[in-house]
Amino acid sequence: MQLGVAVNLLKKIKHFLTSYRKTGFAASQISTKQMCEERNVEPEFKQKRLRTTKRHFGFESPDKLVQDTLRKIETVFFNVVVDERFQSLGEVLHEFTNLGREDLLEKCQALSDFLIHDSQLDIDGIALTKEVMYFPPLPPKQHDE
Repeated sequence: MQLGVAVNLLKKIKHFLTSYRKTGFAASQISTKQMCEERNVEPEFKQKRLRTTKRHFGFESPDKLVQDTLRKIETVFFNVVVDERFQSLGEVLHEFTNLGREDLLEKCQALSDFLIHDSQLDIDGIALTKEVMYFPPLPPKQHDE
């Protein structure tokens, strides 16, 4: 796979996750209700009684608790999972697009060391690094979607 194609696919996945964060919970709610109906299970959450503790001082106001169970699942679980995936994809995309000169030199030198035959170099690692640094990127292919 070409590196440019991989970077474009990662960008598309980031865009998908951005839109999925906005609309994905409602879509997953609908599919979950359908699965519950197929299995003859009530699509409801059990209500949990929230305990409160009394405070002696008024300035220690408790955080507002989310009463709606679906809203709580969306904010505490769903958005957190999607945000973590979004962040990890951003890190991978950054690594792909910003391969440092030292890293490239290290990889080219390792290839050069691997391709030694009878103490003769097949490839010079430093020359390969310079060639790769000045090699123009391939134009992206247009994919039908």
